[in-house]
Amino acid sequence: METADVRKRVRDAMTRAKQRAADRRTHVDASTRAFDRFLNQTAIPLMRQIANVLRAEGYQFSVGTPSGSVRLVSDTSNQDLIEIFLDAAGDAARVVGHVSRGP
Repeated sequence: METADVRKRVRDAMTRAKQRAADRRTHVDASTRAFDRFLNQTAIPLMRQIANVLRAEGYQFSVGTPSGSVRLVSDTSNQDLIEIFLDAAGDAARVVGHVSRGP
């Protein structure tokens, strides 16, 4: 194979990789903005309402908002929780719900 052909293929591969990375960053940025709106307008207020209802029923829960997520945690056991967050680590960003229940 000629050096010029190898060079062209390497350059083409690099160009495609850069374009995929730029497309991914654009998608993740858009997903992050949309998730932040959802978090602030829907998820956090809803979790606060749920915590208030649970408190009224005698179950002590608190709402936390660690960096880009919302978490409903039992005041008696920090192993009992519901959390919603955006996972942007893969090829496409996705909303994840995590539930944990202690022993």
